[in-house]
Amino acid sequence: MHKPFIVTPMLTALLLAFTGSALADKELGQITVSSSKAVGAKPVLREEIIATESFSARDIEKSGATTLTEALDKRPGISVQTECSICNVRNVVLNNLPGRYTTLLIDGIPIFSSVSTAYGLDSVSLGGIERIDISRGAGTSLIAPEALAGSVNIVTRRPTNDEFMAVQQFGSFGQMNTDLFGAKAFTGGALTANFNHNQHDTVDGDDNKVSEYTGYKRNIGGIGFFADDVGGFKLKGRFDIVDEKRMGGAMGTDYNGVKADGSGNPFDWSKGRNGSPNKSGWIDPSTGAIVPYNDGRAGMSEIIFTDRQQFVSSATRKLGEGSLRFAFGYAKHKQDSFYEKAIYKAYQTQYYLEASTQQPLGQTLVTAGINYRYEDLNSTGFDASGAANDGIDNYKYRTPGVFLQAYRAFFDGDVEDNGSVRYDDHNIFGGITSPRLNVLLNHTHELNSRFAVGRGFRAPTSFFEQDHGILDTSRIVRQVSKAEISDNASYTLSYAGDRFAMASSLNYNKIKNMALLDSGQCEDGGAVGACTGSATEKAVTLFTSAQKPVTVTGGDVTFT
Repeated sequence: MHKPFIVTPMLTALLLAFTGSALADKELGQITVSSSKAVGAKPVLREEIIATESFSARDIEKSGATTLTEALDKRPGISVQTECSICNVRNVVLNNLPGRYTTLLIDGIPIFSSVSTAYGLDSVSLGGIERIDISRGAGTSLIAPEALAGSVNIVTRRPTNDEFMAVQQFGSFGQMNTDLFGAKAFTGGALTANFNHNQHDTVDGDDNKVSEYTGYKRNIGGIGFFADDVGGFKLKGRFDIVDEKRMGGAMGTDYNGVKADGSGNPFDWSKGRNGSPNKSGWIDPSTGAIVPYNDGRAGMSEIIFTDRQQFVSSATRKLGEGSLRFAFGYAKHKQDSFYEKAIYKAYQTQYYLEASTQQPLGQTLVTAGINYRYEDLNSTGFDASGAANDGIDNYKYRTPGVFLQAYRAFFDGDVEDNGSVRYDDHNIFGGITSPRLNVLLNHTHELNSRFAVGRGFRAPTSFFEQDHGILDTSRIVRQVSKAEISDNASYTLSYAGDRFAMASSLNYNKIKNMALLDSGQCEDGGAVGACTGSATEKAVTLFTSAQKPVTVTGGDVTFT
């Protein structure tokens, strides 16, 4: 049942239980607890009460990264996973969970989910950023409870001097990267502008006319603004526009021509390590027979066009002995795609609103606030047979929330406690309470450890990039009635000396109601079940929840 949006006595009790504990998130607060230091030319490993890793713009520059996924790859405890070999979708994997459970934020504002998570991760320019903070575990972000695996927060930098930077890179297979960044500082503020062009040809390593590496062209342009005093508020904001196209599978640069080519199999399957010895088709491994392939390049290609506009802004000012913050985020994401003869167009709109305050109460720092999440997705398209499947994964989510957090240090700062709780009133899944508790132990200046437990939730969406089978079905049969709930516990041990640094962690994640897609179902006369081959059947996809909790555990050790 849909629950009313109220703060229950249980919330009050939970907060009182956490009194004297909690550190405000970077996104909301001004407190940063760090016991790490630079290790020569090695990356800075910063161990905080919430964030587990942080690295600067200088670290990114030294790595030679041109995209966000390249910047994140090979960082301690982080892996970047390719979830689609043909269209080269890459996601950040934290705590051994799929990429859809990691939330991307810009200046603490979440404006990426569903379709934009799959194709928006590399739509963030690296120009003008100050650092990237990584938080691992459910509930690590006070304002983004849907981050069941963790969050990646990009923090922009306020320039203090005029700047100009130009980078031009070339490489094999048509690789080219152009980065331009400029800043104009003036009394009381600054303006920034950035442009990035990144492209790479499709690559056919075994000469069978099917690519092993996806080709793409991506343009990102943006402006940023900073104002130190507008009616007592300190303002910052950023507006970005993204235009991208990518194609994998069948070779070629004529996108319309590839989509229309269904004249038969044009490929020589005899070439390549795993190719077929017969040009006319595939070998069925169960029978050894040749299976004709007659869909031409259209049946072996994926083409995705992405247009995105995003804006984030925040305003902070002193309020008594503490601070007041307002934040706003907006994103409009359009995807026009072709998946092996299926056409899928998605239009996604997101808004984020927040008002929060931090105030000291005695020796305890308290953060309290409200936020509102708005998200719509509308889709149109056709399956491989040409039948319309408009609105196959549409949804409308509205989620107001309240949050409360407290931080306190003990024993001259050797022990730091952080506890918080938030309540969200989802328009589909009702009221959800998410508590968390973190304890940081500073053993020495170089060595510290963190214990964390928390809960997060995620409103499931039916767009799973790795399951294109939904696009060849007439509709999605929704049987999801509960949000995904994650209970998480982790332990992190970090050491940072003058010549050596180490970070290690153990994590436990138990997800209830994990969303599942089953595209191998059929509907006949209103009954849904296994496909029988009947002429009256229509292919459908079941969107369900796992009947049992899914438990994921893991650990990692990194030395630098």
